[in-house]
Amino acid sequence: MTQYPISDYFTKIQTVMNGESGLINYGFSGNYDTHLTKNTEWGAFTYLSQSKYGKYGNKNYVGENKVIYQNVSSSPSKSGCSWGEKVSTDDSTTLYGCPYAYNYIDKGTGASTTGTIYGIYDTVGPVSEYVMGNYKNSSGRSTKNTSNFIGLLAYDGTMYGTIAFPNRRYYNLYTDSIGIKGDATNADGTSKFYFNGSSSIFVGLDTCVWFTRGKRGYPTKQSSPFASDCYHGGWSSPSARFVMVTW
Repeated sequence: MTQYPISDYFTKIQTVMNGESGLINYGFSGNYDTHLTKNTEWGAFTYLSQSKYGKYGNKNYVGENKVIYQNVSSSPSKSGCSWGEKVSTDDSTTLYGCPYAYNYIDKGTGASTTGTIYGIYDTVGPVSEYVMGNYKNSSGRSTKNTSNFIGLLAYDGTMYGTIAFPNRRYYNLYTDSIGIKGDATNADGTSKFYFNGSSSIFVGLDTCVWFTRGKRGYPTKQSSPFASDCYHGGWSSPSARFVMVTW
């Protein structure tokens, strides 16, 4: 099965969306920088969703419906879908398809971080997403499971990779099992496996050296943008998104 290393995503976003390529391909102009989302940038819109400016503060939703609705689409996964209500924790429930599209008021828009069409979608499913959060500048697990950034392999400690790690402004570096303030993980050191109501698997566990975010609770349990997981940097079915910074 083909592996898609995180370095490919980082490089293609930098190449295709910045500079002259960004102007030609997307009409971007002025001072801007696009890059693969950092773990702390994921954390920023996660915390925003819990504020008075996010879905939690949206008066159109009350009680348990203040949670961000899951995207339950699969085979293939489709962006902007919504289950339309909080998902039951009953594991016997079968979730599939796309019950409500992103523009269906309340039930569809409830899957965004603001509860409106202007929020950020797909933070709870349908798939996990690469983010730039790395453990000890490790490349990956092994030569077959790697980000292809030049660094040590967690499996045997050898150096591997063909692409230099980017400037530190483009990724979060972790050296232990405690998060960085603002990344919406366990920055207070409370737990490596559970944070703010969601599973929180942390980098550094076994050979997981890259953060992933956005995976919904499996198989049906309610999750949230606070959920985190980790991977080795090479993936057969990845997803990712970019962030644009302007000034």
